[in-house]
Amino acid sequence: MYTVLPRLMKFIDNLTNWYVRTNRKRLKGEGNSREDCQSALETLFSVLFVMIRVFAPFTPFLTEHMYQTLRRLAGNLSDQKDTASVHFLMIPAPREDLIDVDIERSVARMQTVIELGRVVRDRRTMPIKYPLPELVVIHKDTQCLDDVRTLMGYIVEELNVKKVTLSTDKKQYGVSFRAEPDHKTLGLRLKGAFKDVAKEIKAMTDAQVADFIEKGSVCLLGHELGPDDVRVMYSFGGGSLSSKYEAHSDNDLLVVLDCTPDQSMLDEGTSREVMNRVQKLRKKAGLVPSDQVTVHYSLEGKGSADLERVINEFRDAIESTTKSPIRPLSAKNAGQAKVVEETFSLKEMKLKLEIVQGFCSDFTGGTDLNSNGTASEVATHGSPNCSYVNMAFEDRIGVVLLENPSGCNALKTVDDLRKQVAVVFGLEEGALRLFEDKDCRTPLRNVSSAGGKTLFAKTSGGMAPNAQVSGKGSSCRFIHLKLKDGKDGVFLLENPAGSPLEEHAEAFVTSLASSSQLYEDKNRKKKVSWTTLQKYMGKTLYL
Repeated sequence: MYTVLPRLMKFIDNLTNWYVRTNRKRLKGEGNSREDCQSALETLFSVLFVMIRVFAPFTPFLTEHMYQTLRRLAGNLSDQKDTASVHFLMIPAPREDLIDVDIERSVARMQTVIELGRVVRDRRTMPIKYPLPELVVIHKDTQCLDDVRTLMGYIVEELNVKKVTLSTDKKQYGVSFRAEPDHKTLGLRLKGAFKDVAKEIKAMTDAQVADFIEKGSVCLLGHELGPDDVRVMYSFGGGSLSSKYEAHSDNDLLVVLDCTPDQSMLDEGTSREVMNRVQKLRKKAGLVPSDQVTVHYSLEGKGSADLERVINEFRDAIESTTKSPIRPLSAKNAGQAKVVEETFSLKEMKLKLEIVQGFCSDFTGGTDLNSNGTASEVATHGSPNCSYVNMAFEDRIGVVLLENPSGCNALKTVDDLRKQVAVVFGLEEGALRLFEDKDCRTPLRNVSSAGGKTLFAKTSGGMAPNAQVSGKGSSCRFIHLKLKDGKDGVFLLENPAGSPLEEHAEAFVTSLASSSQLYEDKNRKKKVSWTTLQKYMGKTLYL
């Protein structure tokens, strides 16, 4: 038992704190295709169903309760004679064909990077809610960096950084090793020899410390020293590097975190604090995402004007995350029934939140939800400056740009359009059919005359779309782009509606105009942070 249980507990930790945590949006179907969501859920179900059979001898009542819930979804267990109880089932045989050592190695290295980054944040007292500019991962082995690169998206999300840079050269970032003795451990063990050994430890060069990290031991003045005896520290080469960066390592893997957020990142962190308070209150009231409610707020204390500004700037992001509009308490209608209210402390201020039933009358950024919690009608957000079509598929609506930038990359045929629709909804192109009417009776034959319309897609044998657009214009939020050559472009902030695309903005803009910077003004002097794109919805930015 003492051999088995620690491994089983480690497995539960990996399942809950890594697989489920890092894939929670994927498991909810947020920002991915229905097929990918189903694949993630089936994987989780398979793992849970195997896990409860393995755990059954150790936690008999809990696993029995889980089994009775899961067995209804398991189908016919043809290899088992009696399926009335989990304790009647045989422990499953190992599936060695499912073991992929490359994936296991990549995930282990991703976990190491994330854990090191969390330690650095804790050391600098910088909560995860506040984004930071850059994380640098340094390792001499390019295979290790390639493993990290394959799962970089998880690192960006878990550590809330804007960019991850991979490097094999720590000197490029002014990092060098230095060693310090552990006074408590060595003092007790070496006694009179401690002073001389401590001096030798402090005199170790960068190369000697690196060798110590790799081997795990070093011999000084005849004394064998290990990791408990020597503390490895990091030095930054002059200037403001020591205040800008913080480093931490695990053996030969080193992470360097840029701990200097700009004002826009601090504002984004504050907006996440507001989201956190709203979500806590929704949970306290027992609300689910499909409940139509409005959040009203009032502020009291020093700095309330600045917090009001942050809420207004990040209103779209707050509403997208919390699935409800947020408005000042002064805008509350007398007839709206109160669900719950609470006052929170936030940055030396009092933030009062009150949730009332129903959406406020001026809320057009959300979606109406049917009984399954999926969108049946999507609001519009004006017309982009490139030709486009809204495309409805089942209970989702997206946008396909027929050109981008204007006059370039035009979709001329139905096949061209079909390929893009398949990308938007994550479908197989060959099984997809496009129609002009909601009942899917009139096939689309001409793309050139479809601009600005809502078209409909279905797969062979699939159901007709039940989503629709309320009003004229794009069903997805967007930003106008003005290129240096005068052409007009568009960046969609979401596609399909409700699936954000901000994390792909920099790559998209670079591909569009070979530029990785956006500006607010025509003279291209006031830079725009990639973290604040939501507040420019419907506006024009310059490349």
